[in-house]
Amino acid sequence: MSACSYRHNYSISTDQTLLDSRFQDAVERFPIYGADDRDELTAFIHNRVGAGEGMSILEEVEHSKLRPSKKLLKQVSDVIKQKKIQRRASTVW
Repeated sequence: MSACSYRHNYSISTDQTLLDSRFQDAVERFPIYGADDRDELTAFIHNRVGAGEGMSILEEVEHSKLRPSKKLLKQVSDVIKQKKIQRRASTVW
């Protein structure tokens, strides 16, 4: 299982405090995504769950002590919906 930090109200471009060298090891293991990093977060999620094993991952998340934020769940939902739309469009052509 992978982890990241999605700071939906945080702009890394205006405040790089969390990218300070003191946190380098943690950030390398657990990347930080801010309000302006939607595409990068989408790629991170897709690279980890885009292969189709989402139900087993969902079960792990549901039974975990740590819960994702509602914003993150919304982002994941949007990625999945977009993927379905792209699949439908490719089968039509």
